[in-house]
Amino acid sequence: MIKLITSKIRYKIMALMIVLMTISSIIGMLLIYNNVSHSSYEATQKSLNMLNDAIFQSLRNAMNTGDPAVIAHAEKQAAEIKGIDRLVVEKSKKLIELFGSKTAYTTDAEVLKAMETKENSTLEDNTNGHKLRMIKPMIATDECLVCHSNQSKGDVIGVLDLSFSMEASDESLNSLLLSNMLINTLLGWITILVIFFLVRYISKPIETLQHSIHAMMKFSSAEQQIIVDSNDEIGDVAKSFNIYLNHVREVMRQDQLVVEEAEEVIQMAKTGFFNYKISATSTNRITNDLKNTINSMIEELNDKIFLFLVKSLIVQ
Repeated sequence: MIKLITSKIRYKIMALMIVLMTISSIIGMLLIYNNVSHSSYEATQKSLNMLNDAIFQSLRNAMNTGDPAVIAHAEKQAAEIKGIDRLVVEKSKKLIELFGSKTAYTTDAEVLKAMETKENSTLEDNTNGHKLRMIKPMIATDECLVCHSNQSKGDVIGVLDLSFSMEASDESLNSLLLSNMLINTLLGWITILVIFFLVRYISKPIETLQHSIHAMMKFSSAEQQIIVDSNDEIGDVAKSFNIYLNHVREVMRQDQLVVEEAEEVIQMAKTGFFNYKISATSTNRITNDLKNTINSMIEELNDKIFLFLVKSLIVQ
């Protein structure tokens, strides 16, 4: 797999794009999930607070009547509201003592805390499903003292313990996130396909350049050029290579002229004509060095032969 990816530039680009898009998609989905969950939780909590206040007020009005049947009916109606998982009105000790209720005093730590602090609390519970628990103390007012003679204004008469199921909200949120994930995945694959064809189109001149070079290596000719119909960097590389190729051919032509002339000069030297020299030049330094060496050798040989002949004549 790694060998395949590293075999072509477009595969490298595609692999890098897939990795980057995957990472960005995961990070994006996590951020979206976190933001949507937080916003959904806040909106749900706000709505439930309003519902809690309405139920609280309804129960309070029922309690102000002093009729147990009306109070029980109000509790039953409130408990039947869609989404409410549990509704309990925990009575204070003084209320139990006053009416001789057989209901046991609560042992719930959160309810006892509300009895003592007289403060509302909202708890998130995941013990048996996702629930939002709202605990609200019922504070005695002047109206309450008509029936609750053993309590004073400001005392806690009872605590409304209300639990709302968050399952429907969670399902809706998960459904939304799943839809977004599927859409993002689909768009991601479409984007990858588009990028693949774009990269393939962009990298096509590179393959053309490669094939042209291989063709030149197999079937080289004097006028052969690399043809790349591209005005980008690949086209510039092809043009530069053609210029270099022409330069190499020109140097080879110059070298060939020097070699041909060198063969003629050497043949003339073999027949005794040492006054011929190689006049052709080349931009190739090595070829010029060879030319100068041959010319120097012929000149030295000519001088030695001339001196030998002179000495021979003097001796005679």
